[in-house]
Amino acid sequence: MNDSSRKAAVRQPQLGQRLGRLFAITSCVFALIGVEARAGLVHDPSITPELAYLNFAAQFPSVGWLFGQNNGVDAAFGSGVLIHPNFVLTAAHLALEVDNNPATTYDSYDFGVGSNFSNNPGESHISYKAFVHPDYISFGNGPDLALLYFEVPFTSVNPPAFYGGAVAVGDQVSIAGYGEYGTPSIGLQGYDGNRRAGSNYIDAIDSPNGYFDTRLRRPINMDFNPLGILVTPGDSGGGWFVEVGGEFQLAGITSFWGGTPLYNGTSSATYLTHEIGGWIKETQSAAVPEPSAFLFFTILISVVGVYKGTARWLPGQRSKIVG
Repeated sequence: MNDSSRKAAVRQPQLGQRLGRLFAITSCVFALIGVEARAGLVHDPSITPELAYLNFAAQFPSVGWLFGQNNGVDAAFGSGVLIHPNFVLTAAHLALEVDNNPATTYDSYDFGVGSNFSNNPGESHISYKAFVHPDYISFGNGPDLALLYFEVPFTSVNPPAFYGGAVAVGDQVSIAGYGEYGTPSIGLQGYDGNRRAGSNYIDAIDSPNGYFDTRLRRPINMDFNPLGILVTPGDSGGGWFVEVGGEFQLAGITSFWGGTPLYNGTSSATYLTHEIGGWIKETQSAAVPEPSAFLFFTILISVVGVYKGTARWLPGQRSKIVG
């Protein structure tokens, strides 16, 4: 991802003006990956009403909107997951101005947990510290993860538990984010600020520290899911969850999509392995100068853990989601 694709053309500090600014941020993305950079490609309303996706998204209040900023100006957009009152987990490629240079984090990151970043932004705070996973090399190489530290804690949302089970092909996973909206019949339509969520079945798992993938099933498929979804630009950094006893637990972070807004399009997430759980705990400890209440939550991460996959890396070209 080149530097120009991250930059906003104008300063528009009010949240209500951000919809227009997103087209400036993503104008270069269209030329780069062949698609415009709302949340997710979903079924046509004749199959599943749009409201069903919006209502389902309310199950994932820890998934929020995220703007990377330079000098107070929005330069990149995506999603993130509040995993602790002071920490947000997101995609490394979203946190970096130059993808293959871990020293090029943005000046700041504006994160909020409202259902719509424009007209219902919810509680929001600014982060000035970003920690990119040390094994992330560049797009598609290494764990696509970054941890953001917020000095002011979030108090309106409870972080999710990390999934401690064995993710397997065929399992159902729920995906939430703020990406561009569209359907297979009309394509991608642009941002409306909404958080949407849907569910797919896992098609493949990559490890170590790799990805796991889903695709958007057609209505004629035997495993069709009426809440099927395909991640799109703007969903990067959002959460992938597995339901356990009525609780949605975090298992992955959105990283890629196949670049085609059609049925059978693929979505991919960085798999939160046990090793990544260790990195999160260590980074949290290093980020805070003095121990405080955050230690309780890092202990929880250690206890809950995340499952390490044993399948393969998938070959093939992937299109990068900028935000």
